[in-house]
Amino acid sequence: MLIGEGKSIDGPGTEGTYTWMEVDNWLKWERKLVEDPYIHHVPGMFGSYTDVLQEACKYIPGLSDDSVF
Repeated sequence: MLIGEGKSIDGPGTEGTYTWMEVDNWLKWERKLVEDPYIHHVPGMFGSYTDVLQEACKYIPGLSDDSVF
């Protein structure tokens, strides 16, 4: 599970449920989203759930924490 935090920012209009996101280390995020198994399909949540998601990864078989910090 890719886990990280950023903030939603204004950007060009889109159709659907897309948002523009600002993060502290875009190169690291880009590598994860383009080269790793996520291949640009990433859901987002409004709020801060990093700790909860990292804890959940400990108890769900086959799921591991892949944090972007």
